[in-house]
Amino acid sequence: MDITTTFTTILALVLIFLFAIQKFGHQIERVAGKRLREVFHNFTNRPSKAIAVGTLVSSILPSSMAISVILVDLVNAGIIASYNAIGVVVGANLGIIVTSQLIALNMTYVAPIVVIIGFIVSHTHSKFKKYGKAVFYFGVIFLALFIISILIEPLKSNPQFLSFLQSISNPYEAIIIGAVLTIMVQSGALFAGLVLILANGNLIGLPEAVGFLLGCGITPALTAVVASTSATLEAKKVAIANAYFNIGGVILFAPFLYPFIKLLQFISTNEVQQIVNATFIFNVSIAILCFVFFKYFDRLVEKTTVLLYKK
Repeated sequence: MDITTTFTTILALVLIFLFAIQKFGHQIERVAGKRLREVFHNFTNRPSKAIAVGTLVSSILPSSMAISVILVDLVNAGIIASYNAIGVVVGANLGIIVTSQLIALNMTYVAPIVVIIGFIVSHTHSKFKKYGKAVFYFGVIFLALFIISILIEPLKSNPQFLSFLQSISNPYEAIIIGAVLTIMVQSGALFAGLVLILANGNLIGLPEAVGFLLGCGITPALTAVVASTSATLEAKKVAIANAYFNIGGVILFAPFLYPFIKLLQFISTNEVQQIVNATFIFNVSIAILCFVFFKYFDRLVEKTTVLLYKK
């Protein structure tokens, strides 16, 4: 397969991944949307509970899109206060830890089986039929990553591709490139998966991988802020909180990137596990800060929202 065909196929798989994420979110919304709304309404009255609920839901539902849609709907309808929704947003950002761990544990290799099971269940007449499509699209998400990992393997010997990766000299460049490339794939989760695949193939080093991961959270956060312009002022706070979590987190970590990388190398010698640990430490650290200073975080979100959207 020549380089043009390889990249065209990878692009097609990226589109399949995005399609599967969208469909998976819609299926979860159809099957469990009412129950999720009840959970968000009944168990988010305190920041600690809201963060726990956000973490739990995002672990089961690896689609920030679906969670965001439900949250914005609830806040718009006045069913849940933005104060409580912000806690869920903080917890939902911890869900990427589970997704990264699944990829590190080679979930991609069992994806074909998940797709087959989902397809069969969705065409049966059992009580589990309604879950079949959700399982199917969940499998397709990881199947797309699995096929991409196979296609990337021959690129190890491609001079142009290697030259591009080798031109990235430090993690700060990688943050910027990660943010830009995420605009192209329109999915932070997908880009994070690609980073793990590249690292597993020894195509990028740990500093570049950490930079890519930090950068890939910036674009979706900004996109969410832009997309929320038609929502109510209270609903806009959800997008602002997500932007502060991801972008503010990168700003806080930026001065300490090299000590952070050394810490990761001290904890583990396996590069893929180092990247998973980086995701874990980054998201948990920012979540703890948000929890400890939750009232101040909420006030910051409130003031920023009013400043940006005041009439």
